Formats: sequence, structure tokens, C-alpha cells
Amino acid sequence: MNILCYSSCYGSIFKNKLISYNINNFDVIYWYDRPKHTINFNDYKIYNILICEYVSEKDNYYSSDIFIKNIKDINPNIKIVVYPLIILNIFPFHKHAFGFLSSYSINNLIEQNISNETIINLYNNDNIKFDPIKGFNISLNRLKYIEQFCDIKVSHVIEDKFYKEQICIDSIFPSNNIFNHLCYEIIRNLNIDIAINCNMIYNDTSKFHLNNSYYTDEIIKELKIEGLHSNPNYKTYYLHTLQEYLQNKNINLNL
Repeated sequence: MNILCYSSCYGSIFKNKLISYNINNFDVIYWYDRPKHTINFNDYKIYNILICEYVSEKDNYYSSDIFIKNIKDINPNIKIVVYPLIILNIFPFHKHAFGFLSSYSINNLIEQNISNETIINLYNNDNIKFDPIKGFNISLNRLKYIEQFCDIKVSHVIEDKFYKEQICIDSIFPSNNIFNHLCYEIIRNLNIDIAINCNMIYNDTSKFHLNNSYYTDEIIKELKIEGLHSNPNYKTYYLHTLQEYLQNKNINLNL
């Protein structure tokens, strides 16, 4: 069994969670690392399974639709399963390799032409409400929309569990339980005999987003997530992130 994964960093987790003596090759292509001209699809003729993250059309990247079409052109019998990237924009800020996810509250102040200095003072005096409930609802609706194009659904699990447990480590990296659900669904959709290592495995921490977002008092209070405590350093951490955010006004990002 030869498995190819076209994905974000989720692929590294799948590679270490999906285990079987029947897997000869399990390779991951990170869609954000591979501009169109660098992919020679003839190199991937040996794979009989493709685990594919849904990727919308972007400059210099293959969308999942285009990637799947090109793979099927050289391997029409390949089994394919498509899953969604999970983005839960509940934190005041989230920065990754592409920039920032949008901070709705700060964008609203910027649109009112409020100065950077005033915004920082408002933040220091705890006069900015970041509204994690709004962020969660927007994110969940977006996820449900994307799931129209996927074989695997996860929004119902997030909706059911969100107020009961920590469902994400940061805005774009889900908890171990969510990864396990994705793995079970991959196996079910592909109808293959593979075991799951139910423990979280970080085989390359440089590709993950750990400690990129801190839970705040507002998140804990508004979302009422059981068993969570805010990070004592979040106020200072997000102040520095706010200052960087304000220095880059054109930072709205829709993955």
C-alpha cells in the first residue's frame, strides 16, 4: 500500500497515526511548499491512495481539485479521500507563515480610523472585546461550507465537543481527539485495514503551530470550555502581536 498525502502539516500527523505493516510508502506533499512548476506528477504513479486536504485556488499553488485531476490522469484507479483544514479563529490573533488571520475587533477599530496608539491604550486598559463566540460561529459556518467539497465531515464533532473540552491547540491546529476522528473517517471512507495510534505524535515540531495562540480569560469565560485555564503570559504576548498587527494594515487572510 502506497499512500500520498497532499496537505498542510496535518499530513505529518496522519503519517504517524495511520499504521500498518501493509504500508510500503507514506509520503506527504505540503501544498504551501510546492509551487506549480515544481510538481512532476509522473513521480507519483506508484501511489494507490491519496489523502487530500481541500485547498481552494490560490496563486502559485495547486488547488485540491487540480491536484486530484492531475493525479487521476496518471493513475485513474487511485483511491481518494478529501478532508477540510480546520480554522477556528477564536483567539485575539493568530500568526503563521502566510501572515495573520483576521482580528475582527481590531479591524473594526482600524476602519473607524482610530489611531494605533489609542488602540494599544484600549487594549492595555482591557477595553477591547475580541468576541471569541463571534469568531467561533464564523469559523464553524466557514467549515460547514468547505465540507460540501469534502468526503470527511468534522464540524458536527467540533460543535458537539467545543464547550466540553479543548478542541484546538491554536487557530489552525486541532486537538488529538479531532485528529483521531479525522483518521477514523479516512479509514472508513477508504475502506482500508489500518490501525490508528490514538496518542498525539509530533514528528517535526517546526511544521506545527504550537504556542502560537494563548487561551485568554475572555475565551474561557465566553466559551465556558471546561477544564481550561488561561495562560498567565497572554496579556503581554498579545500586546506584542497587536503592535505587529497594527504595523501591517493589509493583513486580512482567508485561507
